[in-house]
Amino acid sequence: MTGTRLYLITHAHTRQVPSVDARKWVLSSQGQEEARLLAEQRWWEDVTTVALSSESKTHLTVEKIL
Repeated sequence: MTGTRLYLITHAHTRQVPSVDARKWVLSSQGQEEARLLAEQRWWEDVTTVALSSESKTHLTVEKIL
């Protein structure tokens, strides 16, 4: 019997710009590498649903698997 798994993932490291609304921050080079490594995880093959916020940093974190 297979159970349901829930993965909770925070956005990757961001480039923080105090003059920009945090909801619009983008990934830093470190965050881009974190997102790349995240996308390479084999468990994505079993993921059937992805829910995420509307913030750009969240979309940038998982864009390679969407």
